[in-house]
Parts: sequence; structure tokens; C-alpha cells
Amino acid sequence: ALGQIEDEIVRQVFAATSAVFALALTTGIMKEFVFYVASDTDSSALHARIRELVPTHEIHCMAVQEPGWDSYRAFVS
Repeated sequence: ALGQIEDEIVRQVFAATSAVFALALTTGIMKEFVFYVASDTDSSALHARIRELVPTHEIHCMAVQEPGWDSYRAFVS
């Protein structure tokens, strides 16, 4: 079930905007996806759409401007 949810999240992000899927962080209780998306992306609407499609799990969304890709760079260096 989680694989299908993760696939749906990725599908919705790419359907909504130009994006790069940079990395996924996994702990024992959650998984965080880091995408870099176009600056004009309506993150609130995208989050609402994903939550509508995935009512069985908590889906959190955080949009932060990060033009230097700092999160990605922290994991690849």
C-alpha cells in the first residue's frame, strides 16, 4: 500500500509542475520526499490534491525556497 501511495505522490507532483525528485529520507515512522519544483508551483493546491487522493495516511507538505539545493547538497557531499 505504501508503494502505491508513494507512486501517487510522485505522479501528482510531476503532473502539477516541472520538478526534480531529489531524494527520499526514511525513518521508522515516516518518509520524506524532497522535490525541487518550479517557483510558480501552487504547493497548497498540490498538497490538497494529494491529501484528497490519499485519505488513509497523514500527508504533510512544506514548501521552502531553496535555490542552492542545500538539502540535496547536504546528502551528496
